[in-house]
Amino acid sequence: MFGGKICAIFLHLRILVESEYTVSFERIVKLLFLAGLLFLVVGNAIGLVLPRIIFMFIDINNNHENEENMRENKSGDKNIYFMLAANRNKVGEIVSRLSTDALIVGQSVSSNLTVGARAFMSFFGSAVIMVYTSPELSKVVTCLTAAIVTSGYCFGNLQRKYTLQMQEAVAASNEVATEKFSNIITVRTLVSELKECETYKKKIHQLWLVSRREGRAAGCMIALHEIAILASLYTIVHYGGQLMNIGTLTYGDLLAFIWYASLCALSLPGMVNFYTELMKGLGASTRLFELRNRIPEVPVRGGLLKKDIIDGIIFKNVSFGYPNRPLLFTDVSFYIPAGKTTALVGPSGSGKSTIANLILRLFDSNSGQILIDNVDLKSIDPSFWRQQIGTVAQEPILFSTTIRNNIIYGSKHPELIMDIQLEEASNLANALNFIKNLPDGFETIVGEHGTSMLSGGQRQRIAIARALINDPMMLIMDEATSALDATSEDLVRKAILTLIKSSKKTVLIIAHRLSTIKYADQIVVINSGRVDEVGTFDELMLIENGVFKNLVEKQAIGFK
Repeated sequence: MFGGKICAIFLHLRILVESEYTVSFERIVKLLFLAGLLFLVVGNAIGLVLPRIIFMFIDINNNHENEENMRENKSGDKNIYFMLAANRNKVGEIVSRLSTDALIVGQSVSSNLTVGARAFMSFFGSAVIMVYTSPELSKVVTCLTAAIVTSGYCFGNLQRKYTLQMQEAVAASNEVATEKFSNIITVRTLVSELKECETYKKKIHQLWLVSRREGRAAGCMIALHEIAILASLYTIVHYGGQLMNIGTLTYGDLLAFIWYASLCALSLPGMVNFYTELMKGLGASTRLFELRNRIPEVPVRGGLLKKDIIDGIIFKNVSFGYPNRPLLFTDVSFYIPAGKTTALVGPSGSGKSTIANLILRLFDSNSGQILIDNVDLKSIDPSFWRQQIGTVAQEPILFSTTIRNNIIYGSKHPELIMDIQLEEASNLANALNFIKNLPDGFETIVGEHGTSMLSGGQRQRIAIARALINDPMMLIMDEATSALDATSEDLVRKAILTLIKSSKKTVLIIAHRLSTIKYADQIVVINSGRVDEVGTFDELMLIENGVFKNLVEKQAIGFK
């Protein structure tokens, strides 16, 4: 077939050379025919090559831009914000957007573009020759072609709508699966397997409903295309026969017209499919760009590089509330001295852990200032600042890797961490003994979240070792000893106190069990969105009907 087209080209070239044209218009028409034929053949030949060259150029250009962005210390900021978006979106939805949606977008602009380029070239090359062969027949076919193109355009818009709905349904089902499988023990303990299966079934049913609507629309479009193509061929044969009877069209011209009309007909589905797949990709990309185009409330990088705390941290008339919620506290002011241990105490929900998050600058305050040695925290590089702080959360999170990798996770240069440093940090956290008793020691893989291999107290002690491994200037302990037994709690507390006194670290303890804060240099009592009391343990116990004293009495702690 391809060779036949090449022979036809040379045949027409010979005719053009040997013929003597007396009318310039006839020469132009012949050249137009030859151009259409060349476009058809060469277009098919390079249709597979040109898009790949374009993609290669785009990839090279993008790589060059990425290298420049890295030199400017800007690369990756928006990509990192995908991670920050998890504060607003469920994890299952984020995973769905980054995997399923990205795959659809990639397919719509890769192989789809190649197929579309070939279809467009074949269509327009054939159309030019059809117009040259018989303008009268071309007028009739154009009307039917318009119906196919219009239906394809309408279905493409529907495809974009359905794709967005389908991806939202997929994300919803992923949310359910991710959340429930992550908490499978709770689900099984509460005997909720059947209920959760029914919930997942409903989400899948929503996906099926959208898929059915898309299938019906696609079926209608395909049927319309088939009818239009058959009608076009019938019209060509019928009307072409009439033109032959009156002598305006030869038998050879009719056969040639039918041949190129068939090429057009074969190209139309490719063009329509290209458009619908493109709309499908646009529908999926809407959700991706929604994440990418969000502006982080707290920038990832940029600002002063502050390595130490000399005077202390000052909360000055700070007010804060989570999005779409009332203010958690208003005009809060207190001082955290450098090199001292400060404990935050208060009823549940008073905002103690939120204050730690503000110091880490995971959020920015609604009003007021947080000053580090009289430097506004908002002017300090957030990433660099967090690297100077060791944090132990109330619920320790471990990754599905070795104990070694969990401890050195977050280190700027983990490859430089030596075994003696690992053992020292683990010993301070009272974790060294149980780690060495494991079959593989520090190379033991803890499993997902560490729950399959380690107890709650063991996970907490590994988290403490992770906070100590970098020798941070500040420690934030969100009730770090709450999961430990009495003996381990006492050992860890003494080790931390020894470390604090020898290194003069600034320590903030979020206290839920008041037995851990007796030796704090100062205690800040948060209650009902304000600072009620500040002082040492003994000073606060002397306040009659004080908030702190009431909390101690309610917990019935026998301090001496």
